[in-house]
Amino acid sequence: MNKGDLLRCLGILTYVVLTIIDRFCFNIADYIYIPIALIGIALIIIGFILNKKSK
Repeated sequence: MNKGDLLRCLGILTYVVLTIIDRFCFNIADYIYIPIALIGIALIIIGFILNKKSK
């Protein structure tokens, strides 16, 4: 597995788990949700960039 693929999968997993917890289990405060969601999105973007550089 490529490093870019690993970061992308980790970012998607982070965002999906965060969204599922927020929607179905309990509400997460905005000051916690937004930074974690931004980290997940950043990991996805970094994964795409690293994957493109390796090809």
